Formats: sequence, structure tokens, C-alpha cells
Amino acid sequence: RPNAYNYVSILSAVSRYGMWETSLDLLNRMQQDKSGVKPVTAAYNSVIRAIARAPREGTKRKREMDTWQHGVVLLEDMSRRRVQRDAICMVESIRMFGAYGQLGRALDVLQDFEANEKFRSDRMRRTHAYNAALEASFLSFNWQQALRVVQQMNALKVEDNFYTYETMVSGLSVNAQWERAVQMLEDVRASKKKPTEKMFLKVVSALEKAGKDKLASKYYEMSLQDLSL
Repeated sequence: RPNAYNYVSILSAVSRYGMWETSLDLLNRMQQDKSGVKPVTAAYNSVIRAIARAPREGTKRKREMDTWQHGVVLLEDMSRRRVQRDAICMVESIRMFGAYGQLGRALDVLQDFEANEKFRSDRMRRTHAYNAALEASFLSFNWQQALRVVQQMNALKVEDNFYTYETMVSGLSVNAQWERAVQMLEDVRASKKKPTEKMFLKVVSALEKAGKDKLASKYYEMSLQDLSL
């Protein structure tokens, strides 16, 4: 009979494809397994991850309006069953709520993350949590909140990474904040971090849409030079 490791391995694989209904069914089977197998944190994390990665049809995600609520039920079930949440669970929850436009809930989870000393000590997951909050802000077309998240990162000395900057440059560009996107790109170039191709592409696209053709050409040429180094 399958053990906890078998269930988690399958759930982990299924979650990568956003098959949340299949994941939820597997978790239910795990909960009803009479051989003594008990749901573990990693199993719940996989289902939450699957909900966040709902399947796509063309360029649009196919999601039912209430799909994210299954995530809420899962988190409540973890509490009821006394299944401990870990830093990964918190990060995946922020991503899940953000993916469905539930920015307030995503920020609430980030606040809970910050309130837990053990979570805060996990420097990598802490960065991931803030990156997820940034993405959640932009998915809700709230670039002002994204800037507040960055300010909080700086105030609390949360480490950033290339994805932090890539998310900011891309999000600001998509939200027509080309001046801020350009400044962010320049900040990356001035630091020891190397801008990614995506950063340049987003900035050039934002500049073109804003009618800043000369500036767009400048950053296009700059990308050819920087990315070739």
C-alpha cells in the first residue's frame, strides 16, 4: 500500500501541471487511507501549489471563480488536523491568493510569515515570500502596493534576488510606469546584478507603447551590449 512518501511524490509531480482537482482528490484519498497514513505538510503544500498553477487555455488561465476558496479550506483543515504550516506553505499560499487576485489575503499571509521568528530566519523563503507578494500586487494591477512591499523589504533588510528586480521591472512596465521601470533597470545595472533579457524586453515594450521610440532604441541597443557580456 502507498505510504506518505508515495503520496507526496505523486502530489508534487501533479502540482507542477496545475492539476488541482486531481491533487485534491489524492489528498482526500490520503486522509481516508486506513493503513495509518496521515496527511503531512508537504502534501498540503503540493495541493496549494496546484491551485495556484491552474491550467491554461491559450494565454488565459482557466479558473473557476471560487477555486481559491479550496485553498482556504485546505489551510483551515491543516489547523483542524494540527498539521504544522512551514515556510513553504506560507509562500505557496501567498502565490495562490495572488494568482486569484486576492491581494488582501496574500498580504495577510505575508504578515503572518513576518510574525513567525522561525520563518523569518529562513532567508531564502523570506525572499520568496516577498517576491510572491510583489507578484500578487502586480497581478491585482496595484503597482503602488508593490512599491510598498519593496520599501518594507528594505526597511526589514530582506534579501532580494534577480527575480525581485525582474518582477518589479516587468510589473512596472506592464502597468505603464515606464519611468519607474527604467529607474529600476538602471538600479540593477548600477549594482553587481546583471539585468535579464526579460527586463530589457519589458522596458523596451513599455517605452514603445509610451511613444518613447528614441529611448526604446537606446535600451534595445543597451540590451545587446549588456547581454553579450
